[in-house]
Amino acid sequence: MDISGFLTLIAVILTGFSLLSKGQKVTYIHRFGILHLIAFALGIGTVLSCFFYDTLAAHNLLLPYNFITGFDENDLLLLASLSMFVLFIISTLYGFTPEHRLKSLCNSLDELLTSNALGDLLYVLSENITYFEDNSSRSERNKSILSTAMIRLFLSQRFTDYISEMDYQLYLRLLKLDCHSEVSYRKFNEFLRKQLSDRRSSLLWETKLLREAYSPRVPNNHTPLLKSLYQEQDTKLRYSFYQQIGYCFQEHLKENRALEALKTPPDNVITDDVINNGLTGLYIFLVFNLLKNDLNRDIIVRFENDVRAPYIVLKCILFPLVEEKKVPSSEVEQEFKSRIDFFIYEVIKSFDGLLKQAASSKITSDELLDLTECVASAHFFVRQSRKFTDDYLQDMLIDSIDVYSALKEGNPDIATTFATLCTRHNLLSKRLIDLSTTDFEVMKQKDSKNFIRDSLK
Repeated sequence: MDISGFLTLIAVILTGFSLLSKGQKVTYIHRFGILHLIAFALGIGTVLSCFFYDTLAAHNLLLPYNFITGFDENDLLLLASLSMFVLFIISTLYGFTPEHRLKSLCNSLDELLTSNALGDLLYVLSENITYFEDNSSRSERNKSILSTAMIRLFLSQRFTDYISEMDYQLYLRLLKLDCHSEVSYRKFNEFLRKQLSDRRSSLLWETKLLREAYSPRVPNNHTPLLKSLYQEQDTKLRYSFYQQIGYCFQEHLKENRALEALKTPPDNVITDDVINNGLTGLYIFLVFNLLKNDLNRDIIVRFENDVRAPYIVLKCILFPLVEEKKVPSSEVEQEFKSRIDFFIYEVIKSFDGLLKQAASSKITSDELLDLTECVASAHFFVRQSRKFTDDYLQDMLIDSIDVYSALKEGNPDIATTFATLCTRHNLLSKRLIDLSTTDFEVMKQKDSKNFIRDSLK
């Protein structure tokens, strides 16, 4: 290679760089650090020595390459060019942003946001997300710089709308960089609420897909958003997921059209479209599947001094359903007098299954007691409402005895607490419900006498 060939190579590289997008230019430029500058300076020095080869040779200042037989300035220029080209390619494809370039990179992010180059901004963030997440050796000053840059991005509504639609997985990773900041936490909740409220959202589509899958219904690569949320390790964010499901359920129940549909009796619960495809059923499935997933990890989520997650279901889902239920008319002959009856039945059955699963899990005694009190409160509230038929209450009584029996095997004291709370507000209050019965279907259940005795104490 001669000098003209070298200049042609440089022209090709510069032309290629000029054709890159803004996002690519920002990304690649910030991957060049001090070591690259040193290598570049050595390369330039070598190339200049080739340009002035004859002058250096006349003054006996040539580098050791003149000891290699047949190695002249053209060979050296070719070697230097190839070395610099390979270094450029490796740095571009496999390089990373040095820590001292973080502030400059954040400034570039702000410039892209200001110029509304959201596509380029998304590219830079996706290329650097692993670098942002690795803060093991990051100084407090740089952490503050990165946090300020992220807040600046999140406060831009046009950016959050854009990234949540284009790449929600990247958006969640960015939110988790400093998840305990007020801005990130609020944006996380805003994202969840939007996903839970939009019937066409990725979250609800994945929820429906998961519900229709074979057991165990554990999110996988086919449901990436649910997988990310289920695997969330931060307690505050995980608890917030429960809260948003509860809030969205309450908002859904306030819609007149949805409420009227729920008050109508289903022709067939197996084929009913509202039951199978409506938001009510999806919310109930999602929250209980999440609770079961937590129990499989031997935890019941609670954040600081808030109530445990099952109480959110009790307050935000079961209580509103029971309050909206009307006293059934004797003219209605279906098994479920309304779709509300079916969903209340689903919630109670799911609560019972959850408590039976918890009885054999490794959760703490406080967690088990909290869950027991919650499930017993659900049974008590339904019975006290006096809105259900005798057949409905008898089936629920049989389920209560089944739960009591499962608890009694390893936790007799908690089983007694469960039976007691099924008939009163709390352990110190007066009993308000009498569960004594002589019905054969009830009394043939295992531990039925013990349950009724404990409930009457």
